[in-house]
Amino acid sequence: MGKEVLLIVIGAIIGFVPSVCILIVERIFDQIGKIKVYYKFISCNQGSWGVYVTEDQLLVLMLPTVLEIQNTTNSTKVIRDLRIEIYKGNKFISKTLPIEYTNKEIPNGSQTETESYGVENNSYSVVLEPRSIKKVKCLFAYKIKQDEIDKMDFDSLFLRYYDEKDKKIKYLAKNNLDGWKMSTTLPDVDWILLK
Repeated sequence: MGKEVLLIVIGAIIGFVPSVCILIVERIFDQIGKIKVYYKFISCNQGSWGVYVTEDQLLVLMLPTVLEIQNTTNSTKVIRDLRIEIYKGNKFISKTLPIEYTNKEIPNGSQTETESYGVENNSYSVVLEPRSIKKVKCLFAYKIKQDEIDKMDFDSLFLRYYDEKDKKIKYLAKNNLDGWKMSTTLPDVDWILLK
């Protein structure tokens, strides 16, 4: 009887070990692939992207952006807290604010129309199903007073987000910019892959 129990235990181990190995290998293969982020700076209600001066003489950097985020893995991925960060050289200056919606007047002037940004519920976080692509329309903004130009000057824009493991991912989107002296700029025509 002892020999039979030993054979049953050995048989169970022989069946169990390959099953576990197969699961581990499948998990590894599910992670193969990556997240690819494509973007375009586009036009918004106010016109092209860039720096605007408000009626009360504040400078506002408006960054209307469309992202296409592609998940080439076989596992669900998360992109959380999408933002554009402002840099001067390698020095972090600030992060922009994600705008949830804007109101614009309809040409006849009697009504306004609301334009929403982000994903569901105006969120700037995305859940990517395996082997999928999501399009996200974003509007990022940052404003300063005229006397803060020197302190808050910038020359680069980085797109930043956190992944499902809370790891910060950052890509250079634009560089060699004129900072707050920059006027509005024409929208991008083609999709640009962030690297």
